[in-house]
This record gives sequence, C-alpha cells and structure tokens, in this order.
Amino acid sequence: MSNFFRRALITRDGFVMTARGHRAYAETLRRKILREISRVTG
Repeated sequence: MSNFFRRALITRDGFVMTARGHRAYAETLRRKILREISRVTG
C-alpha cells in the first residue's frame, strides 16, 4: 500500500510513513502529524 501512495498520491515534497501493524498505527499517525506540523512551524 505504501508504494501505491508514493506513486499515485504523494506530492513532490510529501512523504509516507508506514505502520508496522495495527498496534503501531496510532504512534505512526502521531509521528506523521508532528512531522507535518514541524514543516509549517519550522
């Protein structure tokens, strides 16, 4: 699924973070949001 997102949906400056299982999903989502926010706030 990550490869699909990289090819079809992610912009040039975008990124993909893959959760390694159901239990890791919440932490991966948290890290992704923090990474996105840090790009805006510097």
